[in-house]
Amino acid sequence: IARTAARVAVIKLLIILFVVVPIVELTILLLLNQFVLTWFWTLMLVLGTGIVGAWLANWQGTQAWGRIRADLGGGRMPTDAVTDAVLIFLAGAFLMTPGILTDLLGFTLLVPAGRTFVKYYAFRWLKRHLNIRTYAAASPTDGPQPRRQFIDTDVADDPPTQDQESHEA
Repeated sequence: IARTAARVAVIKLLIILFVVVPIVELTILLLLNQFVLTWFWTLMLVLGTGIVGAWLANWQGTQAWGRIRADLGGGRMPTDAVTDAVLIFLAGAFLMTPGILTDLLGFTLLVPAGRTFVKYYAFRWLKRHLNIRTYAAASPTDGPQPRRQFIDTDVADDPPTQDQESHEA
């Protein structure tokens, strides 16, 4: 039953994304063209927001990538920077989609304050809807054990070069 409900929810989301949103976007563009701008200026608005949005997404994405590298170099998990990078990627996708609503959403995700707002509510939703459990491996007779971290690695030597082989011989 849960899988059927999940499928229905996905189908509803896809209908909204691929049918309702384009109809609303087209209606807004037609109304904008009819009452405010001419076709030329409406087209320039759509193209201009796409160009400016692409430039801003590139700039913000470069900054997020720098923060990811700095966090990793400092031995910290780049959770916030990676989340920003994902939201900036989504912003770029929204800005490449012609329309006023998608452009507004895209620009909202490009502004750091907008991303902070979205992250707050997204993480709040995830905490309510996801149940994350961690387990430690221990035998039942051992009793409570402190949590241990195990890291498994393999080391592979580089094959020797011809210079190294001639020196060894």
